[in-house]
Amino acid sequence: MAKHLLTNNKSLLIMAGVDKKEVLELSEYLKSMSSRLQSLQRTSGQISNHISQFITSTDTKKRTLMMELEDIKKDVGELREEVRSVQKVILGVINQLKSSIKTEELERFKKRMDLWNPEKFMTRKEVERVLKEI
Repeated sequence: MAKHLLTNNKSLLIMAGVDKKEVLELSEYLKSMSSRLQSLQRTSGQISNHISQFITSTDTKKRTLMMELEDIKKDVGELREEVRSVQKVILGVINQLKSSIKTEELERFKKRMDLWNPEKFMTRKEVERVLKEI
């Protein structure tokens, strides 16, 4: 049918005084443009497919990263709680150390013990035994 239309159009063009050579050049030019257009359409389709794949991949990566970010947020929250707990324990230890015997006090206690010399003290039973012996 296309050939029939071309034949009819050629007849009309010839009757209108258009040169056959110009018609053939125009026809070749249109074929070339049609071929280029088809090539551009294929390339456009390929680019569109690549873009779709990229978007799908990006969405998947985004979801994965969002889940990982939520996990990291949870871990950070847990770490904060652990740090607070450790700080409380450290403060407790510091308070216990403050309330415990200091080195100076221990030295004074040792001096007093040396002065009293409790190793030479006698128990009640020992005193009673010594008194009975006398």
